[in-house]
Amino acid sequence: MKTDIQSVEGKVERFVVAGVAQRAGCVLLLRRKKEDFMGGIYELPSGKVEEGESLFEALRREVNEETGLHVAEIGREVGRFKYRSQTGRLTEQRTYRVTLCDGPVLLTEHDKAKWVCPVELNDIRMSEETREVIKNALCDD
Repeated sequence: MKTDIQSVEGKVERFVVAGVAQRAGCVLLLRRKKEDFMGGIYELPSGKVEEGESLFEALRREVNEETGLHVAEIGREVGRFKYRSQTGRLTEQRTYRVTLCDGPVLLTEHDKAKWVCPVELNDIRMSEETREVIKNALCDD
């Protein structure tokens, strides 16, 4: 069953999905390459939803493409926010808790992966929206 990705405003041009993955109480973050849009910031494994793809299909694909890891389980939505992409398109990111299969992180699009403990979150360079969805995901624990 496909997940409904219609925006209530009807203005969103692109949807992005992200996953909050935890190991030993820490969250997986990926650092954007310096030459990329918003280079040098940390973000969650994420990416855009392709045409004909459900949110969950996109989430599984993007996490695997960016980390080499497979998503074992997708949990509850922990937040959503809108932003303008590099091309100016209004984009909505929807973020879910995810459980990953064991294995090493293999980077393809980022220059660093880091498991960040909650006490370190305020010291990491990331968007405030990302910081908030991570904190929301961790409030269940």
